[in-house]
Amino acid sequence: KMKKKIISFLLLVLLIMPVMTKAENNFHAGDDIKQTKKVEATNFSAGNNVNITSEIDGLNFVAGNNVTLSSTQDHIIVAGNNINLKEVITKDAFVAGNWVTIDSSSIRDLYVAASKIRIDSNIDGNAYLSGEEVIINGEVLGNVNIAAKTIRIGKNASIQGTLNYPKESKMSISENAEVAKKKTYEANSSNDTIKDMMIENVASFASLLLIAFILLAIAKPFFKKIEKLDGKDSNILKLFLEGLCFLVVVPIIALVLLITIIGVPLSLIMIAIYIILIYLSFIPTAYYIGNRLLKEKIESPYLNLTITLLGIYILKMIPIVGGYIQFLSLIFGLGIFLKVMKENIIKKK
Repeated sequence: KMKKKIISFLLLVLLIMPVMTKAENNFHAGDDIKQTKKVEATNFSAGNNVNITSEIDGLNFVAGNNVTLSSTQDHIIVAGNNINLKEVITKDAFVAGNWVTIDSSSIRDLYVAASKIRIDSNIDGNAYLSGEEVIINGEVLGNVNIAAKTIRIGKNASIQGTLNYPKESKMSISENAEVAKKKTYEANSSNDTIKDMMIENVASFASLLLIAFILLAIAKPFFKKIEKLDGKDSNILKLFLEGLCFLVVVPIIALVLLITIIGVPLSLIMIAIYIILIYLSFIPTAYYIGNRLLKEKIESPYLNLTITLLGIYILKMIPIVGGYIQFLSLIFGLGIFLKVMKENIIKKK
């Protein structure tokens, strides 16, 4: 098992490297974004109004107020206020917003967290939906898992798998709708719904972003040093490995010191610093990525940091893959902290 985890970890690192490099010329930012040309790499788009009809040969990452997608891509990750997916073709779609509409699309697995969700489309796999109101009027070949107060299954709906929904929900199913199997659950018995996860992540993101802004204002030399970090693959991998060592070794040293009377105060200080650095680790990671990918497009370091930090938070909500993203972001940030601290010690000497 450990061998598989290490191999998965190294593979993910190797996958992220080329994505970061290729994405430099495929970031689009502005008030009104309209994309029609084919993108042969991972695509990043952020703006007030975003409209994408182009083919994306990779991951399509989109954030905006009003987002309209009519595109073909491997996977979609979308965050915004009003989101409309129409005639979209993708394997997996991860969507977070206020109003989400999905129409005439071909999607394998769908994950949505929003206030109101309307699906007039076919889903080839499973759907995981969380919001205030969910309306389904399309065909779902797999299971549908819903956490919502109001659920409406329309006359054109066909659910081939199991429809899972809370007992407390206000449910209405059209007589013409086809539902293979229904299953209810106690909504209050589970804390792991998509909606709960979204609320927790939004609060966490807002808190960390506020701290990031304060640090960016009062610790400019630290961020300047991040900008100067060498972007070679070997040096990036070194940061990952140093961060991993820090994550593993520090608790062991602190535990050893804790069993000695003299070492107790130092152990407690180490543990406190360890916890703080872990909490803050996403900030240097986000700043490094933003500086690599967005600096030429976005002059403001605050906006730059906001977009990349939001990107990390959205990515880490993806089931299974999100855990790897969170872990890699954590150890990479720790690696940056160590690198900067070592440079300061060497300078003083």
